[in-house]
Amino acid sequence: MKDLSGYSDQELFNMIKSDNFTAFNEVYSRYWEKLYCAAYRVLRDGDACKDILQEVFSDFWIRKEKISVSSLSAYLHTAVKYQVFNFLRADKISQEHLGRMGVLTSTNATEEMIDFRELEGLLERSIAQLPDRCRKVFQLSRDENLSVKEIAARLNISPKTVESQITKALRHLKMSVGETVLIILLFL
Repeated sequence: MKDLSGYSDQELFNMIKSDNFTAFNEVYSRYWEKLYCAAYRVLRDGDACKDILQEVFSDFWIRKEKISVSSLSAYLHTAVKYQVFNFLRADKISQEHLGRMGVLTSTNATEEMIDFRELEGLLERSIAQLPDRCRKVFQLSRDENLSVKEIAARLNISPKTVESQITKALRHLKMSVGETVLIILLFL
């Protein structure tokens, strides 16, 4: 089997679109652990996380010709976020999961669950209000899952500045959308 570890994500994705299963295996190997950890931080259920990753990677392979990806990492992390959300919703968001996410439940049985897309839109509007550099640092951290060092290198700024900008963004978002909503959106 050919070693594809030196290939970029975009090169691998282009190969996958041409039914190259070796490229798919490379992407799987490259991202499985990171995606598993992201799901596990929320669910704390290894079997559920493995099921979610199987669903994400199966769907990715099946839909490979229909999807357009500018960042493979961001695409896969977003797919895991949605699968985790769907898992929680299907599991009727048990008390155990609610406790982990810091969500307070209502005793009013007629009260409807807040629509996730509406919350996501609220978060996106709040992110858009951030100053340019702060927004760029936050998006690189959350959307592309880059480390502080990687962001600092990409933007040619110090790691301390990156940390400061992320703290500033989180403080703004916490004030803007509320702490509970922010926890749910950032960890899903």
